Amino acid sequence: MGLIFDTSEFIWAERRGKKVTELLRNIADTESVGISAITVAELQHGVRRAATALQRNARAQFLESVEEAFPVYPVSAEIAKLLGNLDAELEMRGEKLDLADLIIAATALVLDYSVVTRNAKHFSRVQNLHIVSPL
Repeated sequence: MGLIFDTSEFIWAERRGKKVTELLRNIADTESVGISAITVAELQHGVRRAATALQRNARAQFLESVEEAFPVYPVSAEIAKLLGNLDAELEMRGEKLDLADLIIAATALVLDYSVVTRNAKHFSRVQNLHIVSPL
């Protein structure tokens, strides 16, 4: 089993001036880690929306370090189908989850990974998804 990091963990770290390597410090060398491609998109959104050039550059460097440290998993057909099922199941229960969170959850489920997130309340709506508190 491995760990898929939710975007919330990177936003938390970047806002506190932490390095990406600090997020990996407590993870065993044998533990697989990764991120969904949607996390890259969400972090790039933050780069583009930065208030100043200095903040934009810092965020861009942070994103680059994320991409260097974590394998990025694309949205495959298998992930997309599972995400469609998850979205439909949640809707039928009268619940909704952001598309980005659904992509991250589906990626983790297909890989049989856990999700590291600061938004456990959101992800707990997805059945059979193992959630890990931030490290």
